[in-house]
Amino acid sequence: MKPEAAQNRLAQALLALYEEREASTIARYIYEDCWRGKTLREEDYLALEGRLLAAEPWQYVVGTAEFYGYSFAVNSATLIPRPETEELLYWILQRENKQAPLKVLDIGTGSGCMAISLAKRAPNWQVYALDYSAAALEIAQQNAQQLGANVQFMELDILAEENWVELADFDLIMSNPPYIAPSEAKSMAANVLDYEPHMALFTETEDRLVFYREIIRLCQGKALKEGGSLYFEANTFSAQEIAELMRPSLQEVQIMPDLEGRPRMLSGKK
Repeated sequence: MKPEAAQNRLAQALLALYEEREASTIARYIYEDCWRGKTLREEDYLALEGRLLAAEPWQYVVGTAEFYGYSFAVNSATLIPRPETEELLYWILQRENKQAPLKVLDIGTGSGCMAISLAKRAPNWQVYALDYSAAALEIAQQNAQQLGANVQFMELDILAEENWVELADFDLIMSNPPYIAPSEAKSMAANVLDYEPHMALFTETEDRLVFYREIIRLCQGKALKEGGSLYFEANTFSAQEIAELMRPSLQEVQIMPDLEGRPRMLSGKK
């Protein structure tokens, strides 16, 4: 089967799950990443089509996702990078001094997309990244090596306060932590719920703000320097609650909307 014919056939098949524009876009990405210049066996095409029609995200099928101009390896141990996270990264790079030797921490790094992109765009920064998942860190380290980014990775549970002693004197701390309560799973799309890592999506209890609350407490100690900045990505419906958690101990607390006008990002200064 010729690649162009396979692309058209896949776009038609995907209409069972997606609107026409999205089906065509996914088929094009598959073509560009997997099929360009190749002759496909029918069984190979059917295997890939079957995965996609089972609602597996196409990024997992091809093994990569684009973020901030870079290509990152992803698999079921890592979340797929979202455009909203690119907006948070852009906001940080616009506000912070890229020439200064800032010490930066990314909490819950996943694929490493934020930490690595910052290290690439602000090479004077000393970037650290932590995650509780060893499998996610393996992918993040692979991405850092592939992209030539200098990032120090740590396997660490940020909810365990005894681990905080390892974290000190950061100029900037950022996080896009889990913020979905287990009871909300029933309303989620199958391509997210069935394939993306629950550890990175869900809180263990119905307290969906637990990571924000603990990271703010972390910053009250020695982890964040005086004058340092804390940045969060958040669920639209939680942004105001998180801002209220930040205000007792942080100054200049700000909620920023994403490009669609939804409150999705927060910052504050110690």
